[in-house]
Amino acid sequence: MKPPWQTTLLSRLIRAPQRYWQFDEGPFARFAFWISRGLGRIRGSYAWQQAITACARKLGCLDSGNFLILGAARSGTTLLVDYLNCHPRIRCRGEILNSDYVFYGNPRGMEKERLKLHIESFFVKRRNTLVGAKILTYQLDEAQITLDDLLELLHQPRIIVLYREQILEQYASLKLAEHTGVWHSNKPAVSDPIRIDRRDFVGFAERELRMWRENLDALDVSGVHYVTYEELTRRPNEAMRDVFEFLGLKSCPVESFVVKLHDKPLSGKLANYDEFGESEMPANSILRLPFPSEIEKRKAA
Repeated sequence: MKPPWQTTLLSRLIRAPQRYWQFDEGPFARFAFWISRGLGRIRGSYAWQQAITACARKLGCLDSGNFLILGAARSGTTLLVDYLNCHPRIRCRGEILNSDYVFYGNPRGMEKERLKLHIESFFVKRRNTLVGAKILTYQLDEAQITLDDLLELLHQPRIIVLYREQILEQYASLKLAEHTGVWHSNKPAVSDPIRIDRRDFVGFAERELRMWRENLDALDVSGVHYVTYEELTRRPNEAMRDVFEFLGLKSCPVESFVVKLHDKPLSGKLANYDEFGESEMPANSILRLPFPSEIEKRKAA
């Protein structure tokens, strides 16, 4: 029997308060934020994580049914998490390796074994529920743990690889978020065109290329589903139908609280857009996804 809508709403408010309150700056939202921050500290404490994982192991609640979102910064991972949480059989966490994301505890400075316990505690689940989380490439690059470690720890979870085809769009989104201070919102952001440094972009692109190749090499092609930011924003229900099918679930309608912040072409976002023509860029830098042929081969496999 389906639970009353009041119970479902209360459950969602308790489970993911930041999703509902992060865009409101009123007194209730601030109070809710501090409550969530306090709960996050408890949730991220060693004693809590040790106790919950020990109990889950006895009950067999950590063995399978896990998935990970592997993405990069500003590639639509928050949107994908929102869409996944629309399904009644999915509980998807946010950035569990982000040291600034206080709702999930602070992994900064954790040694490898402590970090494993931190990660494992987020995959305790109820029967008939899939649990996932998002991991960003730069977090793996900076943490004391590798993707291989995660795959072993979580019993070979299914992997949803989310990437943005236009890396210059990704970089522009990152710089606009830093410029405006708005990373996610339910309203479009307003900003004048900004200037970005070509040298900084090349360094960013080269690091992205390295991190993606290192992480893709760790994946088994049979347990991976690839989706692009462009697919997710242009045809969300069709893209999510394929994602749910990959996870072995029936499809459902999806919606999100976040919107695209800067819905302009690159020429309207960058004051020095003309400096980023393909003929102007160094040969070893990238304007698009650096390995489209590799991705297509993996998809085909």
